[in-house]
Amino acid sequence: MDGSDFPYVVPLEGGSNFRDFGGHRAADGATVRRGLVFRSAHLGGLTDADRTALGKLGVRTIVDLRGVNEAAETPHLIDGLACKVVGAHIEPQLGEKLRDAVADGSATPFLMMQYLTDHYREYPRRCAPGSPERWTACRWPWSWSC
Repeated sequence: MDGSDFPYVVPLEGGSNFRDFGGHRAADGATVRRGLVFRSAHLGGLTDADRTALGKLGVRTIVDLRGVNEAAETPHLIDGLACKVVGAHIEPQLGEKLRDAVADGSATPFLMMQYLTDHYREYPRRCAPGSPERWTACRWPWSWSC
């Protein structure tokens, strides 16, 4: 299966914003293969039908970008799926910066946007080198959720 029959947005009853990143052009001009990398909001409300849909897509790894506390409070409902969850949590660094700016009154829309932009721009360098087992443990296709 080459992925050409995958929908870009996968409708889920108990999940949201689950979409295929395939078809997008990378900086070097190559195109991301369809059916290989997906993105979603958290998967803590999945129904049996949703798990069947993800199973048909072949999702085998979920990279969880949520904070440690958020991930613990709302775990992914993936029982019965042949996949695993790999934690790559954004907390506590970003959350602390945002909370501190609100607390000390320095928070502005521009500052918050800058914090988020800087955080996500540096995310691959910050997470991958310190824990390569996170990424080598991923089995394709995979989804990241936040």
